[in-house]
Amino acid sequence: MKPSKNPNVVAFAEAIYGFDGLIFVTRGFNRSITASLKNAIDPLYPHWVHKPSRVFGYGSMGGAFAIRHPRNVGAAAEMVPVSSMVMLGKPDFFRVGPWGSKPLESAEPALLPATATMLDHLLRWTKATVAAKAG
Repeated sequence: MKPSKNPNVVAFAEAIYGFDGLIFVTRGFNRSITASLKNAIDPLYPHWVHKPSRVFGYGSMGGAFAIRHPRNVGAAAEMVPVSSMVMLGKPDFFRVGPWGSKPLESAEPALLPATATMLDHLLRWTKATVAAKAG
């Protein structure tokens, strides 16, 4: 596969290459991730290798499938999957999402503990992979 010459793709690839760890935020879509996220991952294979990654999923099922599917995609791209995850599920999603009337902050009690755990795990794996690359 030839690298893209599109300036937007090149800029995105350069930005991704500079990160040591990644968090994908995506809505569950047809029991998977969105097409735009898949299309962002596939052509940039060299930029994902050995980078820890995790998903923050949201949707009526809390993005459960959007969280599970990137493990397979990430394995193919040689990413380091971090097992912790964050899901904005049905009750909170419909309260704060496009149909809701509550501010996003009202979902914080459900999100903050899982988010803190995910960030802690991601940071630990990021430090380990950065050290491995340096060694």
